[in-house]
Amino acid sequence: MLFYIITIGIILGLIVLNIIYRWQIKDISRQIDFIRKYDTNKMINLDTDFREVNALVNKLNKLINMHKDIFKEYRVKDESLKQSLTNISHDIRTPLTSLSGYFQLLIDTDSEEEEERYVKIINEKIEDLRYLLENMLNYMKIQDTDYNLELENCNLSEIIYAVLLSYYEDFKSKNMEPEIHIQEDIIVYSNKGALNRIVRNLIHNSLIHGGSYIEVSLTKEEKKTYLTIKNDISNPEDMDIKNIFTRFYKTDQARATNSTGLGLTIVKELVESLGGSITASIQENIFFIIISI
Repeated sequence: MLFYIITIGIILGLIVLNIIYRWQIKDISRQIDFIRKYDTNKMINLDTDFREVNALVNKLNKLINMHKDIFKEYRVKDESLKQSLTNISHDIRTPLTSLSGYFQLLIDTDSEEEEERYVKIINEKIEDLRYLLENMLNYMKIQDTDYNLELENCNLSEIIYAVLLSYYEDFKSKNMEPEIHIQEDIIVYSNKGALNRIVRNLIHNSLIHGGSYIEVSLTKEEKKTYLTIKNDISNPEDMDIKNIFTRFYKTDQARATNSTGLGLTIVKELVESLGGSITASIQENIFFIIISI
């Protein structure tokens, strides 16, 4: 008789345990559905005496936290992408609108002198647009995780001279004569295309922000090479030096020009990809950028 009583007790106990387990699984499922449906910080809450169920709830809560972190990161990137597309659309639309206007003026004019002037302006606007698109394409390439820079021995002195020469007309139009202090035949183990883009963006930045002074120097000390570019700025208080390398950052002066706000961002990412470092500072009305390779 006692055996049957014990057996019945065990069976009843197992039935109760099964009911409790099933109720807990249903409650967990209900809470998961609620968390999935609503934007909430709620976690699965189930205080039981069953170690296995508590372990399962803890792991589910960790997964929920991971999902929330991924979703937050996605939302930040989505907003960043929308802002990037807005900025890019505006930056491209501005020179295109300007080009359209000058083309119309060129068509309407009967003066040869005005024709020459409009053709010159149109060529300048096309060059500005080409520079904008190049910077955008370069930025997209750098963001690619498969983007690799092939390294070789590069004559950095010659690269800088070539870039400065290509901007001769720009310096002339602004009545600027660069102060150049470049040690000859400085060889660095780097990527020629990346170095060219770095120097080009820095010179272009100086032309946008600079007044009448620009200085370019290249020196080698022991195992490090230093490229320093200085230019005067009229309103140093308007420049946020902490965000100077931030994507799409522009000063008020740059907003009035054909600038994407990507130039210095690309410089920083390329320099770091090449194993170098870059710093920016302002001393009185002089803006410094120093690159260490």
